[in-house]
Amino acid sequence: MTFGEKMKKVRKEKGLSQQELGKILGVKQQTVAQYEKIPYTPKYDTVRKIAMALDCPINELVEDETIFQFNDVADSLIYGGVISRVSDNMAKLTIEAMNKVEEYTKDLTKIPEYQKKDE
Repeated sequence: MTFGEKMKKVRKEKGLSQQELGKILGVKQQTVAQYEKIPYTPKYDTVRKIAMALDCPINELVEDETIFQFNDVADSLIYGGVISRVSDNMAKLTIEAMNKVEEYTKDLTKIPEYQKKDE
């Protein structure tokens, strides 16, 4: 059974329509329908949000949680998915723009208020 099929099954068991689940997730009904049709498993952060919305464990939607790379899980749980979102946005840029982003991030690491504090 695919991720989408499992998602649909759990959604129906919870008595939710696609529109209702979409409202909980903050997406359109069409997006929920797409998730239910895809033959692959979405990114960890997306699966986690769907599982939370459906009030079910992730392993109820995914056969094998080891398909998620540790970095994706860590990004989602520790950084709230910021790394993935930055990476997704970077992929939309030209190489020149990516080099600028790299320069900006290096500059930010030199500003004390933006430096990560050792705990």
